[in-house]
Amino acid sequence: MVAIKFINFNQCSDYYRKNFLRYEIHIIRMLNNKPHVNIIDFIEAFNIDQPPTINGYVIVMEFIENGTLRDRILEKGRQSERRSRLLFRSICNGLLHMHENQIAHRDVKLDNILLTIDDQPKICDFSLSILWTNNNDRKKLCEDYCGTELYLPPEIYRKIPYNPMAYDVWNCGVCLYIVTSGMFPFHSDDEQLVVQHQLNHNYRQQSQYQRLSTNLKQLINSMLEPDFNKRLNINEVLYSKWFNSISDNNSINIQQRTISRNSNNNRRQSLFQSISKKNKFSTLNINKKR
Repeated sequence: MVAIKFINFNQCSDYYRKNFLRYEIHIIRMLNNKPHVNIIDFIEAFNIDQPPTINGYVIVMEFIENGTLRDRILEKGRQSERRSRLLFRSICNGLLHMHENQIAHRDVKLDNILLTIDDQPKICDFSLSILWTNNNDRKKLCEDYCGTELYLPPEIYRKIPYNPMAYDVWNCGVCLYIVTSGMFPFHSDDEQLVVQHQLNHNYRQQSQYQRLSTNLKQLINSMLEPDFNKRLNINEVLYSKWFNSISDNNSINIQQRTISRNSNNNRRQSLFQSISKKNKFSTLNINKKR
């Protein structure tokens, strides 16, 4: 069984085809030649042109049977630190493989992390990915602002040139916060207020966040560092104390056993409403070129 992604040229702009789709195709071909256990396997990609009704591009991938990480959190609520550590070590290893090959994903989110039947995470959807290579012996910062709203770092909201690999670390930090606390770290209909919350590490659900272990809170703060020049890189994330600790200062397993069924249901519903409200593709200042 396989999964198929079809990009209909009749429903996407020429700009998207020239500036995003061509990168996606090139990147999945690169990853095909350098596979990784935590990145979805690509089987085939080809044009299909049967005018006047069908004109587009087909990407054939392995089928992952256990849904997305978003599905997991909606079904079971926040995860223990022990389980989260296993999960995110694999996710970060997948990102490290990409970054070592000069690929930035730029849309790491719960929906783009698939889970196999044995809970092995696989990163998918490279539609916003970019090759970040040297230009005259130095890497030029990116100036196209894209991503998913609830996962955007402050540099995207502020529309300043940015490091796309630091963007991935921020996205991964948001995912880690959600999986371990059960809610998005930042949310407001006012973008300026969101940025202020980000700059001050003013997280939602402070009570849930405060129950996390000290090592995990330190890691989340470092991944959600508002200055991307000071943010951890993905290798530093993997070498952090939390990933390499044997036990946690606070055991979230104990907390989870004491939470009532009604509390769990309410939390999942709140998370679902929050995700549903803002979980949409958003391109900001899309006419800026790479």
